[in-house]
Amino acid sequence: MRWSFFKKKSTEHKQISEILSRVADEVDMFQAIDAMDESQTQQTSKMSQSPSMQSHVYYISASPDNHIEKKHIFDILERKSRSCISEFPLDDDGYTQNTSMISSNQPITVIILWSHSYNEDDQCKHNFQNLTRLYQQFFPTIRIVFLQLNPNDQMTDNVPEGCLLLPGFDRVSRELAIFKIVEEEHLSTDKS
Repeated sequence: MRWSFFKKKSTEHKQISEILSRVADEVDMFQAIDAMDESQTQQTSKMSQSPSMQSHVYYISASPDNHIEKKHIFDILERKSRSCISEFPLDDDGYTQNTSMISSNQPITVIILWSHSYNEDDQCKHNFQNLTRLYQQFFPTIRIVFLQLNPNDQMTDNVPEGCLLLPGFDRVSRELAIFKIVEEEHLSTDKS
């Protein structure tokens, strides 16, 4: 009996050690990203004061089933001092209720958290169609980025040309994806 007790404890310690190691790796990675953000902020602070280099406003389109991932993206954007809107100003027909928001040349980035549940949800499908139409109408003021939450989920064939498709399978890949999206804000507005 004694041997099985120690064997069980040893296995538990090994599992806990592995979990702590993964958490430590993620924390270090997050600290590294934050450090890069700080150095980039210092280098680009003069450029960001010019009107053509204004930060994007972000909108996240996600299935209700992906509320945890959506909250994670909000938290990352908040850490990066980016504004988020909780609802895109569309009416029932998919037309924007507030065209001044789009026509004011305030850049908007729409992040679509693509998953099986997004693809199956009627409200998400309707939202996707409306956002795609607005993207085509107001490019380059609006950009669309797809974060694929599961590598096994089939991507839609209706991805508009020029949209980014990035992995968002786990917390680390979502961190890196948002880092890339924020870093490339000025590239999407320079293409106009």
